[in-house]
Amino acid sequence: METKVSGVNIFEGKIIKVDVDEAVCTNGNKVKREIVYHNGGSAIALKNNEGNYYLVRQYRYGQKMELLEFPAGKLEANENPLEAIKRECIEELGYSAKNIVPLGMLVPTGAYLSERIFMYHGIQDEYLGQNLDENEDITIEIYSIGQLVEMVKTNQIIDAKTVAMIFKIIINEL
Repeated sequence: METKVSGVNIFEGKIIKVDVDEAVCTNGNKVKREIVYHNGGSAIALKNNEGNYYLVRQYRYGQKMELLEFPAGKLEANENPLEAIKRECIEELGYSAKNIVPLGMLVPTGAYLSERIFMYHGIQDEYLGQNLDENEDITIEIYSIGQLVEMVKTNQIIDAKTVAMIFKIIINEL
């Protein structure tokens, strides 16, 4: 285990902050660690009445391409992940969700990123109307679990949380 000795904040933005820490390893060596702090997020695999899943296709600036993903959103400071995904489900898909069960937590990049993504599975409930953020431009697509597996195999789905959630759906027989 490493012990933090000191740290300096080098950037603080709207979504992330970046620190450079000095730490001591168990062998006594000092190391520098760059850490990106993020509040984390929640994602949901929402199954419709026909047994298929809603995904969203959207341009992701960091990757410079469109990605196909399960709906997700970032957490506000100290926000409950379940409440966050209920909100995001309505915002992005227009549907409330029922029978929501946790699928676990995903750490996207543990070496330098504090982000944790809380994953859920739910069933489509009442249509309340989509309510996208001002600069959100998404397309809703619907797929069977078999189609999703094939899209992972052919690299049409490369988003880590979505790949993990497809696996969790299968192993939990949802």
